[in-house]
Amino acid sequence: MMLESVGGNIQIAAQRALNLRSGDLVSINVIKHLEGNKWAVGIQGRVFPAFSKLELQPGAILRARVTAGGSRLILTIDNEHIDPSVAALSRQGLSGGKADALMATALLRSGLSVAADLVEKMRTVISRSGQQKERAARGLAVLAEKGIDISSQTSDRLLEVFSFGERGGEDHRKYKKRELPRGKDAAKEIKAALARPAGKAGALAVFNHLKGKNQSWIVVPFLYGEGADEYPGTIKLLYDPYMHRPVSMSVSVAPNGGSAIDFHLTLEGKKKLSVFCGDPDIRASMTGLYAEFAAEFHNLGFEVDDTIYGSESFDGFSPVWEGASVRGIDTVG
Repeated sequence: MMLESVGGNIQIAAQRALNLRSGDLVSINVIKHLEGNKWAVGIQGRVFPAFSKLELQPGAILRARVTAGGSRLILTIDNEHIDPSVAALSRQGLSGGKADALMATALLRSGLSVAADLVEKMRTVISRSGQQKERAARGLAVLAEKGIDISSQTSDRLLEVFSFGERGGEDHRKYKKRELPRGKDAAKEIKAALARPAGKAGALAVFNHLKGKNQSWIVVPFLYGEGADEYPGTIKLLYDPYMHRPVSMSVSVAPNGGSAIDFHLTLEGKKKLSVFCGDPDIRASMTGLYAEFAAEFHNLGFEVDDTIYGSESFDGFSPVWEGASVRGIDTVG
């Protein structure tokens, strides 16, 4: 159903799918431009087509007030609530262009403030990394959040490991004698690897043993299968250092060293599985198996998204609609 766009508003044909009433304030995640005045946006963890004459910025987080009207929602942007990444860039005298906004969003999602010198370092590293920019930016923000100098050689090495087997990441064919979980017994090996003293396994073990100020990510590269059926990837586990429990887990698998297929599990509160893939051919080939796959996770108590999303909705660690981390902000006193 095509809607006539209204200047200053965003319209969505999704009133029945969302539990929203007139007057409510809602966060809108701008995912990507589709065509003309049509956009893909995320609201309440779901993706919808939206229509607006506004010059929206992919990756932006907007606040809007809801006006219900028939079978559609009209969302009026609340000028008092601007995208925090834009506000942070403005305070630092930065351009607020697409590249800077991408880096600012990555920093905010890791619970960090946006500093001009840090953004400049990120820009330099991303330009030489050869990785997908959103994934490289979030990886650098995760490193910075643990106090690691992102301009160091150690940072370059870890950034490659974060995208193990993916385009621009470490090539799994170069694997030699490093300890690396692989095959059907990977889960046991991962548990053993995380229990080892940091000094015995290099930079990655040091990273995994460091506690972040706001978040604590643990990253484990793995190889599954053998020979032509060998699949490289990473498991990324978010551990809450304050509540002492896992919050979410992402499993990224990169067939043939190309775009990753990402499986994200929300483990805190309502358990949920979301799947992301940037290759339309792979997404199409997964469609037939997805219902059976989803049913298995339903049996485990997970809510499962009925859509396999494009890669623009995922930065290698968590979906765009999970927003910024605020765990480290002191709200007492």
